[in-house]
This record gives sequence, structure tokens and C-alpha cells, in this order.
Amino acid sequence: MLIRPEAYLTYLVWAVLSAICTTLNSGSVSAFIYETMQVFDVNRYPQVLSRISAISLITRAVSMVIGGILADQIGFNAALLISGIGGLLQTAVHATTVEPARRKVVQFLEGSQPIFQRFITQIKNSFSILLKMKR
Repeated sequence: MLIRPEAYLTYLVWAVLSAICTTLNSGSVSAFIYETMQVFDVNRYPQVLSRISAISLITRAVSMVIGGILADQIGFNAALLISGIGGLLQTAVHATTVEPARRKVVQFLEGSQPIFQRFITQIKNSFSILLKMKR
């Protein structure tokens, strides 16, 4: 931002969207992996989580290098906007993912709905409980 102050507005929009993405993602990946490993092999959870963390770190390192090259070639604003594609793809994957069957009671309550549908249902339930509360 010190070198290219004209990109400040683009960076600000990117930072807000990145913060929202990080907040929505916070803990959800670990929880999803934990629940999945409960079905397959609970003892492998630490190993799977550490491998995913390693892949994530490698991906970030490679992305930083590629992002720097792209910023030089096509401009900083365009590179920031392109970086949003990953967030959109991640949102699509999370919204269409169906968790493996767990306990029968939980499976009956949740069904095999995609995560996005369960998210909407949870938001509706949360607001209905909030509105019914007496102050």
C-alpha cells in the first residue's frame, strides 16, 4: 500500500471479503474433518489434519510467488480480484458437500442435505429462537 496507494480501495474490499471468508471458515474445516474421521478411523484424525495443514501451507507459499508475478504482469488490482476466484470456488465446494452418515439420530435429524441447506435451516432456527426470547 505504501508503494501503490491507488490500489488502496481494491485492497480494502479484498481485506473485508477475506475477513468474512476467514470468519465463516474458522473451525469449520477442522470440524468437518473430525466428523468425517469419526466414521472412517478416529485414530487417524491428527495425521489427516496435519497433512491438510501442510498442503495448505505449501499452497499459500506457491500462491504468494505466483501472486507476486501476476501483480507485476497484470497489475496489483487485477491480481487481488483474481485471488477472489479461490474464495468463490471454496464457497461452492462447501455449499455442495454432504457429510458422511454418522449416528442414526443425528442422521435422521439432519438427513443428507447439503451443508448450505442445513446452514440456512440453522440460521432460521437461530432467528426464531432469538425472536421468541423475552427480554
